[in-house]
Amino acid sequence: QLLSIMGHSLSTDIKWLLLSALLSFLGGGVVLFSQGLFYPILLATYGFGISFYLLFLLAISILLMLLYLMSLNYKALVPVIKGRL
Repeated sequence: QLLSIMGHSLSTDIKWLLLSALLSFLGGGVVLFSQGLFYPILLATYGFGISFYLLFLLAISILLMLLYLMSLNYKALVPVIKGRL
């Protein structure tokens, strides 16, 4: 049961992150096109930056999920807060 809750939470986060990345990528492409700067290297660099940002957000999501799961066992959260884990 716990794994299904974690899987659902993570899949929902990934779904929304991918949707926001797609909209950001399309929006950035439209802005570059409207400015007359639609070069493949600029679009690739922009996409590369978005992908790094998505990985960062996914890592934060996983970290928060793990902290929540550890807080279910309140004694495990104390070493994390003190930085001893």
